[in-house]
Amino acid sequence: MIRSLFVAESIRLGARAIASGAAQSLLEANPDTARRFGGGFSHWQEFLTHRLIELASAIEFESSELFAHDAAWALASFESRGVPREDLAKGLESLIASIQESTKPDDAQTAIEALRVGIEAIQGPARQMARLASGTTSSDLAIRYLQAAISGDRRNAISMICDAFNSGTSALDLYDQVLIPAQREIGTMWHLGEISVPEEHAATDATRSSMAVLAHTATRQPTRDWTILVASIEGDNHDVGVRALADLLEIGGFRAICLGANVPGEDLANACADFDANLLALSATMSIHLPAMAQAIDLLDARLGDNRPRVLVGGPIFSIVPGLGDRLGANAEARSLGEAIAQAEALAH
Repeated sequence: MIRSLFVAESIRLGARAIASGAAQSLLEANPDTARRFGGGFSHWQEFLTHRLIELASAIEFESSELFAHDAAWALASFESRGVPREDLAKGLESLIASIQESTKPDDAQTAIEALRVGIEAIQGPARQMARLASGTTSSDLAIRYLQAAISGDRRNAISMICDAFNSGTSALDLYDQVLIPAQREIGTMWHLGEISVPEEHAATDATRSSMAVLAHTATRQPTRDWTILVASIEGDNHDVGVRALADLLEIGGFRAICLGANVPGEDLANACADFDANLLALSATMSIHLPAMAQAIDLLDARLGDNRPRVLVGGPIFSIVPGLGDRLGANAEARSLGEAIAQAEALAH
């Protein structure tokens, strides 16, 4: 584990330089990739730098599946924009040569092995991305809601959620089976270039507004003497999931305090002490957010010792590699909103 941490940090620190060498050699050998990918050297440099940051996370947590997942997401973005997968493969291959030139042989071998898993992942059939599909009452509502939200019809989107709640659908089901799946689809559509940035922003704003109305409308359960802080880790700007979790915990009677997105570890430790938290629920969306989460939990241990609150971790990345919570030093992990609620309930007893 110590060696993995060392290699991962070495890759992170040298990411831009390694990516620069890779981008230069890639374009010299394959000049057409600049035209197909757009932006030339600078575009490829930024793209490959980001892949190296993902690679470092996979190395640190000793899970090549993390990088395979990230490579598959990159492939989906390429193919949705008409860029051949061979260009992505060549880009990753160029990283191998650049790593060999700039990294110690033993360290280079560790990084190259993980890179090859990613290259292999994009050679076969494209992985199926989870998409919102019709067929159930909840998914059909999610699709109708999504259409209204993307079109900027926030009032209609909110009305759909309120009407469903007034007709007997529980707040948990509306969050877990309608709002969060719709928001996840919004993210996928943006990643694949199916919607614009303004459309994504309009839809996300509609979701935040719908959640606020629903949280205010739902009847709160009897108050529990337990304080739960909810936040996205530093570097992660996604806040819809953590707001949804905080809303549902508050409806369930907990004192739930949402700290929002991109919260540094130092601030998390201070907040846990200031609010006398019993539980800290931390979210990470992508593999690149995991190192900050590990550091935040280590800081909690160092600062608060035996007074450290229990830690529940979750977010989309935990559905890719089960068991990451144990490696992070968390007390529990969740792969969905409903599972997070259940885990919080269990930890409170």
